[in-house]
Amino acid sequence: MATPPESAQRPTSAAPIREQPPIFVISLATATQQRSDLIAALAELGLECTVVEAVDARSGLPAEFEARVDRTRSPWISDPEYGCALSHAEVYRRMVAEEVPHALVLEDDALPRPELARFVSERHYERSPLIQLYHGAAYIRRRGREPLFEGFELSRLATNCSGTVAYSLSLQAARVLAAGTSPVCHKADWPVDLRALEAALVRPVLVGHPPTRVESTLQDSRSKAPRTARRLLSAAYYRLKWRRLWAQRVRSSPSQPPASRSCARGSPPPLPHGLPL
Repeated sequence: MATPPESAQRPTSAAPIREQPPIFVISLATATQQRSDLIAALAELGLECTVVEAVDARSGLPAEFEARVDRTRSPWISDPEYGCALSHAEVYRRMVAEEVPHALVLEDDALPRPELARFVSERHYERSPLIQLYHGAAYIRRRGREPLFEGFELSRLATNCSGTVAYSLSLQAARVLAAGTSPVCHKADWPVDLRALEAALVRPVLVGHPPTRVESTLQDSRSKAPRTARRLLSAAYYRLKWRRLWAQRVRSSPSQPPASRSCARGSPPPLPHGLPL
């Protein structure tokens, strides 16, 4: 996969953060405006990034990538979803090959909040092998919550949570995810059980996402695994039900307005009054 190490840096009013981990921005070659907006938003937070060219499978998965997927495991997954998973897998492979200790991964429609700079500068990414900075509905452990900084907390996942818009990961996590994507047979979120990594999420989210997914390249091609009666014979099905029963269900801060580019550039949306219990 061609992933030119395009260093992306723009003039910024914020002083660059010293010793920041790499920030990989996954972006289609055609998504020039989204990519430029995100690069500028990160630069204004003093953050530099590297663009990783995403696999464009909107018109079908390119033939050169067929050897890296296993369609027999999840035949309902669409080609664009395979392309997304392959794009994230490339970051894992790159981290392992270069032995990168820590990194952040953002998709090009991410909307970083100003507090992301503090997360990076204070090295909070070291507090868990994988931390989701954006998430959808999630189940978290009731006793797995830690303060992060004012208004934010770190919550340990009870089950896998969807969302690869933005996350941090360690080399340990990259190795596990790289193994889980060789070959790719799952969606990007997630090829392995994240509980084994003591994965966590940040509440409220540190990175937003557009309120609608109209511009998402996956909007019209998202798939779901078929629901059959066979799942009722699976021990994994009941383990998941049990974990959810004892977990707390949360969403990505519904009382917090979606972030916008203007928010990322110095006018943060208000935080909710306290965190949901």
